[in-house]
Amino acid sequence: MFAIDERLLLTSAPDFPLIVSDYEVLHFDEMPILFTGTTKYQARVIASSVEEDDDTDRFFYVIVTADTYSSFIRRRISYREIILRARSIFVVDKGTGGRVTVYVVPVEDIPDEYLPLEDSYCPERSLRPSLTFDASMRGKRADMHQAYPSDIRTVETSLSGIVSDALVSVSEAKRPPRTVLRPYGEGSFRLRFSVEEEAPPQLGFAAHLHPEYARLYIDFCLNRFQDEVDAIGDGELHKAPHFAALLTTYLRINMFGGNLRDGGMMSPAVATESLLLSLRRSVERLVELSDIIGQNFSSIEVFNVYEDSEEALIGAMDASSVARISASVERYDVRVGGVSEDAHAQEYEILIYNLNTETRKGSAYLILRDLMPRVRITIGGSGPLEETRYAESLYKNKRISVSARAKRAKDKIVSLSIEY
Repeated sequence: MFAIDERLLLTSAPDFPLIVSDYEVLHFDEMPILFTGTTKYQARVIASSVEEDDDTDRFFYVIVTADTYSSFIRRRISYREIILRARSIFVVDKGTGGRVTVYVVPVEDIPDEYLPLEDSYCPERSLRPSLTFDASMRGKRADMHQAYPSDIRTVETSLSGIVSDALVSVSEAKRPPRTVLRPYGEGSFRLRFSVEEEAPPQLGFAAHLHPEYARLYIDFCLNRFQDEVDAIGDGELHKAPHFAALLTTYLRINMFGGNLRDGGMMSPAVATESLLLSLRRSVERLVELSDIIGQNFSSIEVFNVYEDSEEALIGAMDASSVARISASVERYDVRVGGVSEDAHAQEYEILIYNLNTETRKGSAYLILRDLMPRVRITIGGSGPLEETRYAESLYKNKRISVSARAKRAKDKIVSLSIEY
């Protein structure tokens, strides 16, 4: 084993990098070679076996953000890149009798032959998906296993809504699928929800494809939309391979009976338009999470619970990743329908139902004559919002009149920039 200066020994909180929950083996060869999990301090860790001798096994442990881990399992960055970007990593020696020694070692002190290879990407995993999903909130209040009811409602409504968006157009049953909450398991603060589908009529051949389709759909919303949105918006679908894969599964379901109730097969053009409408609605649900991420918790991890009860991370969101999704929605609207904005502020009546007082962004119902569409809001100025009419609208369910410039996509108001 390579020598480590004893002055690098971690003596304060030596259990800091050790995995205690969400353990998952990513690569196995007689023993776990690459694995992941979370610590008692709710930090996400990627770890690997480095070498062993007669009485000691040595491992690298790397603390990563939710965004970095999501990129790793999506094979966008390699394990080597993650280590090289870190200023230091934890080297963990596990000896006989349960002895554990932890060092904090600068990356430049690690011999190059011990670093992962250039192509050390996350191995592909082959598991059977189900229609059960977990959402784990981490950081801040969530690390104390606490959450505000309003935050829980927003997370549950957004994520379960995405699953419903995926399945409602492919279900063969007369009633749309319903999402039900289940008792959550271990985690910082975790929700578990499952989809209940009515038994399909005879010839329900496509139901076995629904779990995989739902997993691909959520993966696309969380991880792929922002990368392929420009190609999709420009109609260059050959440059959007993940959308193409999702569309192929969508068409397969339709071919096996998803649209039999409508008396015929759906053409690729119609299927593309239908899927894009559903995805646009779903990513807007993710954007609404930006109202609460960063206030009482730092990130959300979304898992699929497989048929053998194993879990696999689909994706993770923190403030930066949700901001990128939000920006991609705006780019999509510009390309597809064009976006216009009021030249001058006008009066609008709104009812705020989500508001991040730190970022001054949120969501509201726009009160029109016959409709109450949901719109994104941004409140100008820099003064505190806690004791204002905006907070009163949020907490007391009160309608307020605001002076704002509206942004429209295809003549539909999608956001308001409110004058403070």
